[in-house]
Amino acid sequence: MSHIARVGALLLVLSVCALAADTVAAPVPSQIAAAKKVFISNGGQSAGPYGDYSGNQDRCYNQFYAAVKSWGRFDLADGPADTDLVMEVKFANPPAPASVSSGQSGYPGTDPRFTLTIFDSKTHFVLWSIIEHSESAMLKANRDRNYDKAMNALVDDLKQLFTVPSGGATAK
Repeated sequence: MSHIARVGALLLVLSVCALAADTVAAPVPSQIAAAKKVFISNGGQSAGPYGDYSGNQDRCYNQFYAAVKSWGRFDLADGPADTDLVMEVKFANPPAPASVSSGQSGYPGTDPRFTLTIFDSKTHFVLWSIIEHSESAMLKANRDRNYDKAMNALVDDLKQLFTVPSGGATAK
């Protein structure tokens, strides 16, 4: 590589770093920080083609609901009317190419993940979305352990969102 090309590459790297340092965190919608009453919606759960998880199709909803209730941050409503936010939680475990999963040769793998979508209950606009991936596993006990670990991480992500001032989000 010529001297000019090296200097050009160095300048490019430095300018990208400078831009990243100047990035201001985007604001968290004010409805999130102000929320007192929420409705938790069951977005469903699909086990996918490579193995089931313990519990029934409501496991994701039930675990998330119990975790949010024990947190005590919100008054949980039985329906979306007269709430500040609607939180839709769902779990999907679609097939994924081996390169996406930990990838054993010949085993296509899966990409298990939780998605939490937070809606403004008045306007029905999406305010925020959090995706938390779970490690796939061949053994059911390991899938269940990874599921619980990812669910705990999802709830931790939610708690972090509600501790951020409405002036800006944190980079993860």
